[in-house]
Amino acid sequence: MKLCSFFMLLSALVSFSQNDTLSTFDVKKVWNIEEQKYYYYEKLNLKDDTFSPTNYILIDNKVIKSKNKFEIIKDGFLVKEIIFNTNDNKKTVNIVYEKNMLYKIHCEESSLKKIEVFKDSLIMKEFFYGLNNRIYNYHHTDFGYFLFDHFNSKIYKYKVIVKKSKIVNKVLIDTINESEIAQDVKGEYFYTNDFNESSEIFDRFVNLCSNG
Repeated sequence: MKLCSFFMLLSALVSFSQNDTLSTFDVKKVWNIEEQKYYYYEKLNLKDDTFSPTNYILIDNKVIKSKNKFEIIKDGFLVKEIIFNTNDNKKTVNIVYEKNMLYKIHCEESSLKKIEVFKDSLIMKEFFYGLNNRIYNYHHTDFGYFLFDHFNSKIYKYKVIVKKSKIVNKVLIDTINESEIAQDVKGEYFYTNDFNESSEIFDRFVNLCSNG
């Protein structure tokens, strides 16, 4: 079963031929200070490590393969990263939007378990699925983080300390009802939780966890 899942993951990249795949040894990452992102270059002369226009070329549309990871590069920029573990049947898919938005999709046993949303490397939201179905919204201030935990039609507001995207301490400071009445631009009234962002995000990314 685990071996089958591995080959199904490989089949997701079937559109890339052997000539479209690279080893990490043949790639150079260059940090662009102005754009605040990495550009990926392919080595032309495998015997020469000198970084120069005659020895490296910007990667157009290829996949970098390494142990337990695929990095899909387009126009020199990482657009999707697939990290998988054939031992425990877990997979993480990182998708980059624009240059500062990152979605981390966590899969287990072909099911979507969690999605993390980052902006400029700061965690903004977490969507949890399964038995622990809830939403975390993070608000960043000069004094630290606030976490809004959406669970069971309530919003629990915490002052939190986060290190490496992990909560190490939190203190509950307020509890409010999740559903409120608001008025749209047409003057019509609606409940603020009518739009289920968690379901919309789930529908957008759930197919990435499927082995089919």
